[in-house]
Order: sequence, then C-alpha cells, then structure tokens
Amino acid sequence: MTFEVGAIVYDREKDMVAEVVKKIDSVNVMLQRPYGKPWKAPKARLRPATPYEKRQLNKLGPFREAQRRGNFPLQ
Repeated sequence: MTFEVGAIVYDREKDMVAEVVKKIDSVNVMLQRPYGKPWKAPKARLRPATPYEKRQLNKLGPFREAQRRGNFPLQ
C-alpha cells in the first residue's frame, strides 16, 4: 500500500495514529504525532486511519498545546 506525505495512518505495532511526514524508501516512512518524537515504520504494519482515528489525531494537537501551556492538567 502507498502512503503519501500528509496521510493519516494507524501503526499496528505502536497502536497509535500518526501522520506520514516523510518517505524514507520504498519500504519505510517516518511518522509523527503532534508534539511527539518521529519514528520510522515499515509500510506493511500501517493501515489508513478510520474517520474516528483521524478526529482523535486532530484533537490531540490542540490538547497537547494546551497542556504545554499549563491550561490542562495531565490526567
């Protein structure tokens, strides 16, 4: 399966939704979550994110930014 930069995917091994930020080679891509450390993942363990998972990822960025500023306690 081909994943373009900007695609939202689910990494089965990490059990996390992330965005493809870079194509490394024909087998691997670099993934990242909002305010998170990027990681390399083989395309074989990825699948397209569901609409629900995409919404989760979209909400995570503003939530992490608010936490960073001290507006939300870490729960």
